[in-house]
Amino acid sequence: MKKTITTAVIAILLSASLSSVFAQTTTIPALFPTSTSTPTSTSTHKTKMMKKVDPICLQNAVEKREMSLISALTVQHSAVIAAHMVRKDAIKAAFLLPTKKEINSARSSANKNFENSIKKARAEMKGVRETVWPVFRSAAKACGHIEMERATVTEMSL
Repeated sequence: MKKTITTAVIAILLSASLSSVFAQTTTIPALFPTSTSTPTSTSTHKTKMMKKVDPICLQNAVEKREMSLISALTVQHSAVIAAHMVRKDAIKAAFLLPTKKEINSARSSANKNFENSIKKARAEMKGVRETVWPVFRSAAKACGHIEMERATVTEMSL
């Protein structure tokens, strides 16, 4: 019971102190004023006007980017699955060979082919990402979007 009362008292004191900390002390003009009157400000500094952003244009740019990435991921995953299937069949066939040397050689060849297929699929996906993101950035810029921070290609998508 003491814990509950103590917690409640601390919460009340904290909320009272936070409300005074976050109290607005200056007048900031509304971004989208509802009246036709112009807001008055006693501030002497100039405010920079933000460029208007077309949200529908940005939505379309995001749609194109994501659909391109999804389609590339689908192709990559299909290639990886196919590589696994080919390796499975090659290794199964290798065990039917008569000598240990032939078996090891066939297994090694199957694994090398598998690795090359996986590398090719990854490289193709990386190429798509490196093409799609710059196209998106230029489309977003045309929509009025100002890029604040640029992430690397690996941070943007898989």
